[in-house]
Amino acid sequence: MGQVKNGRALPLHGREIELKHSVQQECHELESLKVGALAVLDGGRLGGDFSERDDIRNCNCRKRNTEEAMVPDIMTAEPSTIEIDASVAEALSSMTSRGFRQLPVLDADATVGLLSMRDTPTEHRLMFERYVE
Repeated sequence: MGQVKNGRALPLHGREIELKHSVQQECHELESLKVGALAVLDGGRLGGDFSERDDIRNCNCRKRNTEEAMVPDIMTAEPSTIEIDASVAEALSSMTSRGFRQLPVLDADATVGLLSMRDTPTEHRLMFERYVE
């Protein structure tokens, strides 16, 4: 099925955020990049991830003001990750068994990308789903 490093994981360039940003700032960033999640870096290291789901569940549903709420207050801290040399099947298994659509990709301790379920080729997802059944 191939390895994550050979896939289409989005490189981080311009798709990472720092802890000091407001939720509203980062929602605009999600919209402008047309992505559903961003890696959150803390001094260059992975601090968590921020997704549309985080905003909906932790701000919108709780009627929190996104101008005042800060990313660390609602992000997913210590997200599951995948190593760059992992197989696409491992990534799909991790995402489907845990119920999420994005995985930060690590090369040793460095965060190098963010793999989305949509980044995996359709035929790989179909093969994986058929195998799991």
